[in-house]
Amino acid sequence: MHASEIARVNGYLGKYEHAEKLLVGDIQSMIFSDSDKGPFWMTSEQRESTRTDIITGEGQTKDKTNAELIVDLRAIQCKVPRGAKKARLVELARINGILLTTSTEKVKEGWVGKAKGMMQVLWERGFIDAGQYAKYTVNGPQDEYGNVDKDCCLSYLMSQQYDFAHEDSLLQHYGKELGIIVDRTPKCHPEMAGEGIEYSWGCGKNHYRALPLSEKRLKKNFLTNVRKCMSIDPDHISIDRVRLFSRRARR
Repeated sequence: MHASEIARVNGYLGKYEHAEKLLVGDIQSMIFSDSDKGPFWMTSEQRESTRTDIITGEGQTKDKTNAELIVDLRAIQCKVPRGAKKARLVELARINGILLTTSTEKVKEGWVGKAKGMMQVLWERGFIDAGQYAKYTVNGPQDEYGNVDKDCCLSYLMSQQYDFAHEDSLLQHYGKELGIIVDRTPKCHPEMAGEGIEYSWGCGKNHYRALPLSEKRLKKNFLTNVRKCMSIDPDHISIDRVRLFSRRARR
């Protein structure tokens, strides 16, 4: 979760004023740091008592999974048979003196180093009335007719934040690092690209279905036929056909 710069008032800052409200040009962190005062809805005593994680005692004890047992056995250079069942792994663990169970500690999490959450982020931007913060919910309170009060809907308020609404996807983020631009369409709507990619895809699938079953057996034949059906082929997905698909999509 990266920090965000408050670029301007519109789309970033709300109407509620308070001493810690962000200003244009400020950098807002999405994670509580040790220098922060903590969640705004807590009292000073609560903030201090919940600042860091506190171990409250031993938690649950559970049996180790197959994966955990394999890791422990390999750590002591014990040869683990391929495809070994749970009973065999347990037997090897007992022979080598490896514990079969694992226990976790009960931890009361503090706020330092944790994500701020929607309520805190919006409060810092001036979209939360601190005196009535209890009325704000993720999906918003509803009246007797089922109408949602958007002014108290955290998910709606977050969707109106310019930086969140225009956040790059992971693919776009890495594309920028590589010096390229990744354009995108809404999910499940490739036709909006206007290049007819979905028609080429359907054409390739139809061609594959028409192949005899004998040509699809074995992994090597399967991969060869898939590549042939989905590639530019003068006898199948030709350049002329692709151009016709593109024209059809744009039309």
